[in-house]
Amino acid sequence: MQFMTSFLAFIALFYSGILVQAAPVTLNGRNYILAVRNGGDAQTKAAAEVWSAIEKHTMQGEDAKGQKKRGRHLSSGWFETNPQTLPSVKIEDKTSLARVTWGKKGSGKKTLFIDAPISGHADTAHIGKWTDAAVANACLAAIKASMGSGTEFRPGKYSVATPFGHNICLLVTKDSCYANDIEPTNAPAGSKC
Repeated sequence: MQFMTSFLAFIALFYSGILVQAAPVTLNGRNYILAVRNGGDAQTKAAAEVWSAIEKHTMQGEDAKGQKKRGRHLSSGWFETNPQTLPSVKIEDKTSLARVTWGKKGSGKKTLFIDAPISGHADTAHIGKWTDAAVANACLAAIKASMGSGTEFRPGKYSVATPFGHNICLLVTKDSCYANDIEPTNAPAGSKC
């Protein structure tokens, strides 16, 4: 199933015009297929280095020193440690993204990649699921979009193609990668949003 999701992401990138050639990259023992645009291998390597620095925060909620922080942009990890936010969840089935409110007054907002059914929300059983590889590929595509034709990472919001047929707006920073919003964006993949 994970291969199929990665393959669909590859096809979406190809048809969106971002993909010129495929470049295999191994990060933390997992293989990914990255879109290579102008900038080639140097850009792919630079993007992989940025992702390596933010992957644990995005996926498990750890900072660079291994300390648990607020990360966890996967629904399974977030709800495991923050079940009190379940009543506030809003789900967008077109993108397989969710948003919750959290904090003392519920003023914090967090977006999540839905990677498993969400407790109490039967509607999440039928939508597509984000795999670790699909999240990594989307974040890497946003990082590469930030570089233009060079290798300098520029934090910001970038549109990426998803395995589900819609583009989403990802915010990439030196610390994390997450959906800026849960609704699809009309911005072409690879552009600012």
